[in-house]
Amino acid sequence: EVRASVDCGSDCAGSLSLQESLQQIPVNEWTEMSIDLQCFAKQGVDFSRVESSLLLESEKPLSLAVADIKYVPAGAESTTLRCDG
Repeated sequence: EVRASVDCGSDCAGSLSLQESLQQIPVNEWTEMSIDLQCFAKQGVDFSRVESSLLLESEKPLSLAVADIKYVPAGAESTTLRCDG
């Protein structure tokens, strides 16, 4: 499994699986992926205290290129990865 996490200190972190989304991306092709920040906020992430803005973890070896990472306030309506519920 591949997970994305945001860390904001002791007892302040959130993570979600990227596995399904990554499996849908063609190999060796750039694509855009965005995550609704509410996915992390609902788990208790306090964005005013962020220590690690994005952690990527994989249970198995993974080759992945990442570029142009940024937080976009009020951008939830255009995200590709949501956490409804």
